[in-house]
Amino acid sequence: MTHAFTLSTPVSSPPARAWRILVDVSAWPEWNTLLPHAEGDLRPGEPITFQITQPTGKPYVHRAVLKVIDSPRRLVLVATLVHPWLLQMEHEFVLTGDDDTTLVQTWTVRGILARPLWPRLTASFARFSQLGVDLSRRCAEVGA
Repeated sequence: MTHAFTLSTPVSSPPARAWRILVDVSAWPEWNTLLPHAEGDLRPGEPITFQITQPTGKPYVHRAVLKVIDSPRRLVLVATLVHPWLLQMEHEFVLTGDDDTTLVQTWTVRGILARPLWPRLTASFARFSQLGVDLSRRCAEVGA
């Protein structure tokens, strides 16, 4: 069974600027309060390690693999728990629009653990609206 969750956040910036900021993971500590640290190469098949700030303030390390990078509009990450049949999460970032941008984030979750974990996962996914807010703020700072 497949589950999906989508968030849309307006970003007051042209898509090219938002893309440059989004994919510059080395600069995330300067603006990204939800994911203040990431390391890895943004190339398909390469692992990316993220530090996610939990609601308690404690960091959580999350590992994913870059599946797709379609500059300057789309980035897809995939994380698997042991085997895809157990739990696989795909997180897609899409920048839409021409002058003002919307960051659309979609999670697609599969595997036998998807249904029992769905309420907890959606609560975690909802927190990613902060990424869009932070991206919009950073775009405004850089564009000023």
